[in-house]
Amino acid sequence: MKMVVRNGRVVRIRLLQHEDVEPLYDYLRLLSSDATENNIVAYMLISQGMTEADRQRYSERNQYFDPVTTVTFAPWVADAWQSTGLGFAMANIEEDLRKKGIRHVILWGGVQTTNFKALNYYKKLGYEYIDSFWFGDIDNHDMMKEL
Repeated sequence: MKMVVRNGRVVRIRLLQHEDVEPLYDYLRLLSSDATENNIVAYMLISQGMTEADRQRYSERNQYFDPVTTVTFAPWVADAWQSTGLGFAMANIEEDLRKKGIRHVILWGGVQTTNFKALNYYKKLGYEYIDSFWFGDIDNHDMMKEL
């Protein structure tokens, strides 16, 4: 899918291909606003069920989700591409997930409490705050969206 984002640039959203290995490596190595000339400017991971760490943390709060109807979602957009509409386009997967019987979307590893931009983004998308947790010395929020 191609789209024009708010900064006027054209982006293509698609599944990774074998030839994307080197550009993806470069992208992950840079992970900063300086990555604007990279061919890959964002990624998202969607995994059936929950990661073991997320599942354990939620179960400690007596919160259980059926792995058949739950996915874990992890989007990331390079700093220079944030606020362009790309993140909202990437999150526009809900109808496909519903058709596959998915009822809950869990944010992979939560969101850092100090990342106000991300927290506001997820709230705009309809994610709800579940609880907070510490990972090392960083406070995080678990967030979930019901479809």
